[in-house]
Amino acid sequence: KKDQVDAQIIPIGSSRKNLSQGLAWAVFDESTKLPTALPEPGAKSVLAVANLEYIRSSLQGIPSFFQWFDGVKVDAHDLLSTENSRLTEQAHWLDRRGVRVVIDGTGIDEATALLVLARLALIDSGLKDLIIKSPSNALQSAAALKGVTLLDPTAVNRVCRSGEGFNQAARLNIVDMHYKNEEDLFLDLQHFLFRKAVAELRGKQHAADLRTRLSVSQDVSKDFI
Repeated sequence: KKDQVDAQIIPIGSSRKNLSQGLAWAVFDESTKLPTALPEPGAKSVLAVANLEYIRSSLQGIPSFFQWFDGVKVDAHDLLSTENSRLTEQAHWLDRRGVRVVIDGTGIDEATALLVLARLALIDSGLKDLIIKSPSNALQSAAALKGVTLLDPTAVNRVCRSGEGFNQAARLNIVDMHYKNEEDLFLDLQHFLFRKAVAELRGKQHAADLRTRLSVSQDVSKDFI
């Protein structure tokens, strides 16, 4: 008679009645298969992240990221706080995967914007965007030279705790909350995309993003007349 393994794999949540008698031990399968058709292709959506310092490991923790999003969004101040050597290291992976990088420069001045453009130059390929209000002609020219698209804040739709869901008409949808794992993100996407009721949203607001959201954007257009 062939040897038999005294074990059984049963899904989490199954009744104990499904457990065969006389087994030495049982393995409970906690794996979760998440649908990957969110959002629909062409939704022009990016996910907010705390920084780019560990972006590779962060996105590898969300296996379905590239089926849901085409890039990430990071606050301008967080980008500038990342060391050049570390950003260059992560940029190699961003380039290989073609990750769109959106920098949120809401409220920053032109000098800071120029620093952001210089830092973005470390990322060779892929789409690069800077969200900024009323850029001067000089800043527009500098952005064009470095292959960075400037986006007005009004062209961006923020999907967050107090905002609306996805807007297909917007130039860019930003899921403007931060997630530690794929499951939390998926459950919130169910709410944002399909208005599926949830007891509580799982995404958290990043401190730098909150500071930017609450800051009063400078009307710098008068400085460039």
